[in-house]
Amino acid sequence: MNYGLLVEAISLAHEQTQRQAVQAVNVALTLRNWLVGYHIFEYQQNGQDRAKYGEKLLENLSKDLKRKLGKGFTKRTLEMFRQFYVSYPITKSLISQFNLNLPTASSVEITSFDWQDEDYFARLFKKLSWTHFIELMRIEDNLQRAFYEIQTLQNTWSVRELKRQIDSLLYERVGLSRDKEGVLKLAESGEILKKSKWRCSRDLRPARKKEKRYGRQNGWHIC
Repeated sequence: MNYGLLVEAISLAHEQTQRQAVQAVNVALTLRNWLVGYHIFEYQQNGQDRAKYGEKLLENLSKDLKRKLGKGFTKRTLEMFRQFYVSYPITKSLISQFNLNLPTASSVEITSFDWQDEDYFARLFKKLSWTHFIELMRIEDNLQRAFYEIQTLQNTWSVRELKRQIDSLLYERVGLSRDKEGVLKLAESGEILKKSKWRCSRDLRPARKKEKRYGRQNGWHIC
């Protein structure tokens, strides 16, 4: 090994461990937000003194948490944490896999699709950032949300790309909003974008006229 290779080797090691550290932080943040949502929801259902706080619970909780922990616990944020917990209930074994300690069992009924097993949710929590989940929770329909989850995993979409695809109504444009079985089959096999007549450019900049002409000639739809 010469000096140049030594520099390259150290640089590569730094980049690899840095990516791992960022991913670990992202997973920890996502799990923390899920846990906060768990505690809020379960307290609202079973808290001994919940009637004392009623509709003011999140407002009071926000004030106390900001005083104790600092920024990041607005009322709106706490509402999102609660929604996250309800939208993404996970099984006991997956809770154990993430080394989470729940004082009581979850009271949220798991209503996922048959193919959304533990490995699926583990991938979601490990691969997607909290900001990804914020965008996904904008979608009320479970099947439609699952479509975007799978596409994000398979295509490694950034948050910006995911938001763009949701706002451009990809789910509706590919014609699968009326074919639920088709969505599930194509999404599971990773063929959604390949089989669709719409193929979207990854360039997020506004398309110029020249780019639009080039896109049409090459079978692309600039969206």
